[in-house]
Amino acid sequence: MSFLTLLRTIRYLKFKQVYYQVRYRLVPERSMPYNPATIEIDPEAAFSRQEMPHSPVSSAVSLSFTKSEQSYSFRFVGHTAVFEGEIDWNFSNYGKLWTYNLNYFEFLLSAGCSEQTGLSLIENYIKRFSSLKDGLEPYPTSLRIINWVKFMVAHRRPDPYLLKAIYWQCSRLSGRLEYHIMGNHLLENGFALVIGGCFLQQPGFYNTGKYIVLVELEKQILADGGHFEQSPMYHHIILHRLLDTINLLQHSRKFNGCEEFEARLRSYASSMISWMHNMSFSDKSFPCFNDAVAGIAPDSAQLADYSGELDIPAVNKELKESGYRMWKKNNAEFCFDAGNVTAGYQAGHTHADTFSFCVHLHGRPVIVDTGVSTYEKNVRRLLERSTCMHNTVTINELNSSEVWRGFRLGRRANVRIIMEAPYRLVAVHDGYERQKCAHQRTFDWCDDTLLIEDFLKGSTRETVAVSRLHFHPDRKIHINGNKIYVDKDAWIEAIGFDEIILETYSNCNAYNDLVPAQRIAGRFSSVAKWRLTLL
Repeated sequence: MSFLTLLRTIRYLKFKQVYYQVRYRLVPERSMPYNPATIEIDPEAAFSRQEMPHSPVSSAVSLSFTKSEQSYSFRFVGHTAVFEGEIDWNFSNYGKLWTYNLNYFEFLLSAGCSEQTGLSLIENYIKRFSSLKDGLEPYPTSLRIINWVKFMVAHRRPDPYLLKAIYWQCSRLSGRLEYHIMGNHLLENGFALVIGGCFLQQPGFYNTGKYIVLVELEKQILADGGHFEQSPMYHHIILHRLLDTINLLQHSRKFNGCEEFEARLRSYASSMISWMHNMSFSDKSFPCFNDAVAGIAPDSAQLADYSGELDIPAVNKELKESGYRMWKKNNAEFCFDAGNVTAGYQAGHTHADTFSFCVHLHGRPVIVDTGVSTYEKNVRRLLERSTCMHNTVTINELNSSEVWRGFRLGRRANVRIIMEAPYRLVAVHDGYERQKCAHQRTFDWCDDTLLIEDFLKGSTRETVAVSRLHFHPDRKIHINGNKIYVDKDAWIEAIGFDEIILETYSNCNAYNDLVPAQRIAGRFSSVAKWRLTLL
């Protein structure tokens, strides 16, 4: 990382982010030992007397407990850890994301966690507040507050001991809000304070959270209903959290102005549900653009059912501001990215994937986005964010946007849509400006033929461009001349390429779960086309 790369990154940050980055580094966090004797909570005020709709749980979270051996087995993001007797809440052998998941306590809501086991784990955790590390950071604290409240509501257990622990965590969170990161992190802080404050009937927490949530939703939810970080996975996560907040508000004692607040949240939820439906394939999966992978967030069917129980309708909004388009015709579905980076000051989950696309046929994936398998700051993380791992064009093996480290983005490609009509879009981006090239891509769907045409403005004989197509692991690819056969569902004609090569790549089935799959790499220098004939 050079100093200029750093400058190209921080130029997009807001002043408030920079201020809090410096402040949190220079000013130590205020010491706040946990002392339940100093906290007064009315358990009756914190208890909802109405049955609440059930909130969906991630399929990637599991807990098993063997009482006779006092053995706990936790599984998150593809890794399992077994603790005999004592649980190490700072366990870090599988990376920070695993440690975060352990401290989220979402496993309280899984099928393998009984009420007795859940209470035992919470009490064990409270006793170790003073020794926690990653678990006391604002983001895992936010999710833990939400999950503890959901657990207590589900089991109708307003124990003063647990309520005081939630109060203390809300107090700590209020003094360390993630203004240095912003984006989905700050929004989660706000949701946690609304949910915690509403549950505890503490107007201070509630009003702080309400302010954050309203300000951030206005910034983060785009006009077409999409979340501005442009990750379908994070869109589902934020929508899930929004529905949980509405659920609790609807079934709790009201603060002044609560009805108006709930109405505004419902309006945002309706828009987000519309985007979710528009970005879902017929099998209810979503394209894994940017940082996204299956199994972490509830799927569209679960969220649709949950929103239905809360009587939240979806409004009909076309995809536009998020940069995505989804075309559906007959038995084919085609989704592509033709947008700019909308979360300019929080682009940590952005990939260098401008003009990438996915194709489903007969309800099954054919050409896919490769997804993510890790958040560790390593070579694999950089590879998964790079242009060569997406269904678009690299020039001289460079990235179209400057991804670096684990969650940094310097230069970014700027997209201009030249023309758009039904089933046709032409756009150009300047991500290769330093190579004196502009990449123009045409998406054109006529009858049963899908044409993707690439034109490099300013290219020379020395320009080496490669267009890649990544296929789902279940698909078998066969090349015959310039024709590529995909099982019995489609064939692709490669036009204008100097060479096409069949390669193997690692598809991200889930976090820490890579599956071998095939891809096609086509080398060209100026103009080339993929013509997909859908059978």
